Amino acid sequence: MGIMDQSGQRDFNLMGIKKLLHWQQCFIRIPVQLVGMLVLILWASAVSLAAVRERPIRVLEPASISCLRFFSKAKFDQQYPGQYLYASQLQPGWYVSYAHESLHYYFGPIALRATASDYQAQLVPIIADAVATRPSIQGYELKLSCEPEPKLTLAATAQQSTPASVAVPPESGFWGLISRIFNSGE
Repeated sequence: MGIMDQSGQRDFNLMGIKKLLHWQQCFIRIPVQLVGMLVLILWASAVSLAAVRERPIRVLEPASISCLRFFSKAKFDQQYPGQYLYASQLQPGWYVSYAHESLHYYFGPIALRATASDYQAQLVPIIADAVATRPSIQGYELKLSCEPEPKLTLAATAQQSTPASVAVPPESGFWGLISRIFNSGE
């Protein structure tokens, strides 16, 4: 049955408009649902990526580097359990970090960059020996970094004199005083 106009005849024009509106609603509803699903998928992936980035970091004493050569992984983990911290919880200082697949070690904090470089130099032959005995160890990363990374503001960016400048963590106590005395000429 169709819709009747005042004269009693079917009004096909009105039926056509209703059908058109129905199809428009269907075609509008589908893209809106797709956009909603895409937004949900993008949001979920962003949340999961943020969770991956905020994975706890295993922080160990720098002196434990020398024991890596002599202990098995199980014995090392038992002897030096370290602390699991998020990047935002790291104490200011220099860190020697080793990362390979799911294994991540941060040795630190170390007050002076030179001392951290010495610890990194101790770690290089240990890793070389491990790679020689197990060639499956590839794609590891060994780096020296100042943590937590300082947040750069517009004013701090404008104050930097050279792009190669490195932020030095604040030092306190006796060694900080000695460092400030000898580095005052820079």
